[in-house]
Amino acid sequence: KLTVEQEDVVGIDITPSCIRLAQLDGAEDKWTLTKLGYKYIEDDKGLLSIKEQSGQYVNKLAQLITASKITTTNAAVSIPVSSAIIKVVTLPLMTEEELQEAVNTNSLWENAVQLADDLDEYSIFWQTLKRDTNANQMDLLFVASKLDDIDHYLNIVREAGLKPVVVDVRCFAIRNALELRKDLTKTK
Repeated sequence: KLTVEQEDVVGIDITPSCIRLAQLDGAEDKWTLTKLGYKYIEDDKGLLSIKEQSGQYVNKLAQLITASKITTTNAAVSIPVSSAIIKVVTLPLMTEEELQEAVNTNSLWENAVQLADDLDEYSIFWQTLKRDTNANQMDLLFVASKLDDIDHYLNIVREAGLKPVVVDVRCFAIRNALELRKDLTKTK
């Protein structure tokens, strides 16, 4: 949020079949879409992964930057949900202090979430969704992305000439962008 308000940032959305680019300009709490572009990724058989064809992604992104006349090098990068583990975890009710201690010592994730690899290989985000004092339970949103996958996406962006300043899983990137909009109203 601070980065967006203080510096120009271009948004980059990388998916297996497409790269999208968008830039907003803000004035007086209003945002205007000023630059938009996309390039499809050709894969005749649909079998290659982003890692296997990263050169094509770098080239397409560099073409987009030039064609869209992007002048900033700062990039906010969204990565596909398919590159993340997303779970709602139900736990016994804890205070914020107990929850933070369990997160800090990794004991929470070791006991509540079974991952294929070591916890140190993941970037983990979590958020309390609901606390039910009657049932003595709470629900946490758990999101984990492999650091290797994140690095691969960031390398594509770097090789295309941009500097990643923000990275988020696509669904959260959209949610966070909408929360920045002060001119939207929420209805129940």
